[in-house]
Amino acid sequence: MIFNLRWTFTIACNILDDLTPSFQINRHIMFALSAALEMATNIFVYFILSRYGRRLPICIYQSFNGIVCILIATFFILTAAIAPWIGT
Repeated sequence: MIFNLRWTFTIACNILDDLTPSFQINRHIMFALSAALEMATNIFVYFILSRYGRRLPICIYQSFNGIVCILIATFFILTAAIAPWIGT
């Protein structure tokens, strides 16, 4: 769970870093916001792991990832079938 959540947090931070030039916020404020997000994530993970252990949260997280992957694949298959001019 910790590694999965860290991976998700890392992707979110990378997306925010890519969008940083378009934000009209000071880089120090962005750093403080990302630090606050990381602390909140760590506290959330601590309480989830304390209450449920590791197995249940990992199963839920992986099931959610599987559902998202199936939805994305379905979207691309339907897009190619309905509008073949989109894409290659």
